[in-house]
Amino acid sequence: RPTEIVKKLGVGSFGVVFLMANGNVVKKMDITTDDRHQVFEREVRNLKIMSGHPNVMQMLTAQTEGDVGLLQISYAPGMRVDSWVDAHPDDSARRRLWRNFTETLLRTIHDCHQLGVHHLDLHPGNVMVDPERRALTVIDFGLSCNLKAGSCPDTPGMTAHYTPYFSPDDLVDPAKLRRIDLTVMNASKLRRHLARLSFCR
Repeated sequence: RPTEIVKKLGVGSFGVVFLMANGNVVKKMDITTDDRHQVFEREVRNLKIMSGHPNVMQMLTAQTEGDVGLLQISYAPGMRVDSWVDAHPDDSARRRLWRNFTETLLRTIHDCHQLGVHHLDLHPGNVMVDPERRALTVIDFGLSCNLKAGSCPDTPGMTAHYTPYFSPDDLVDPAKLRRIDLTVMNASKLRRHLARLSFCR
């Protein structure tokens, strides 16, 4: 069966991700509380906004079944950016690819921001790279917000998930929101894995 689950890919704060027989991914999210239901709705809304972007994971379907939210997502090939860095020697070829991935990532963040979407969780595990295809994909928009749409977390139960990157008060400040994704890149050491960018300080 195409939708049969083949294996578990990972576990996050709000859900479990599985690989299906059809090659896509399904994310099962606990929506038993209002806070968690809002997380599901925000991720669906922001993925719809970013639909079609070549460097953002693509949502195929979204539905709820009782206390579970189900997102079917296209599979992002490759590996975590930090795993790729650790698995390859530091040579000129890798540095050129680093530069390409870095430019792609920053352009993707800019595109998201232009549409009001802020990822807010840009650690190495949420950036997949496929060196053979020279492809980069940003995944997991579970903590994303869209200030333009008024869809940023505003409850203590949710904003607790954002520390230690920044203060929950920052989520209501448009000027600070524009800087948060790069701040998280630094705090989570993604910057170190992507060419040690001096301009991300």
